[in-house]
Amino acid sequence: MSDEVKEKIFDHQFTSKAVGKSTGLGLVIAYAIVVDTHGGTLEVNSTPGNGAEFAIAIPLKAKPKTVASSQQLINVDA
Repeated sequence: MSDEVKEKIFDHQFTSKAVGKSTGLGLVIAYAIVVDTHGGTLEVNSTPGNGAEFAIAIPLKAKPKTVASSQQLINVDA
């Protein structure tokens, strides 16, 4: 895939397919689960004409989630 596509690959409703062939939500959902929910990473490696590889890393121990308050940060996992 091109560098232009790689930059947008995890964007909401981005698709490289024809209109009506894809919703563009699959990789957005995967990104949300891996990165936002589990604190991991999801990366794409690709060279035009050679396919794509997705690298997923999920930490063994979850990072604590925090909620920002106007006065302090509150650890919601405690």
